[in-house]
Amino acid sequence: MAKILHVEDDRDDQHIFGSILKAGGHTVVAVEKISHAIEVLSGSRFDLVICDGTLEQEEDGLRWAEQIRREGRKVVVLTNFARSEIVTCLLKIDAQFKTGYLQAEVEKALAA
Repeated sequence: MAKILHVEDDRDDQHIFGSILKAGGHTVVAVEKISHAIEVLSGSRFDLVICDGTLEQEEDGLRWAEQIRREGRKVVVLTNFARSEIVTCLLKIDAQFKTGYLQAEVEKALAA
């Protein structure tokens, strides 16, 4: 299966997504900061990078995802924030993304 770098500053999200990905047979390396991700990427090959779109500062994750996508890496951007400017930025960088997935699932459960 795939070797995935997960860049996420929320440890609970790291654990949840890591568990799901590992259950799918993937190898997951999780880091909390972009600076750590850059170090890890320079020393190892990854099939995919999953990045929190609002990592560290408001849109640092988005800018970094755009940069590494231009370098030819496969990137998936995740965020719980569905603000229009974040979605617009994601569309501009042609990122694959899921916006507000967790929030949408919570709303569905609450409505049932």
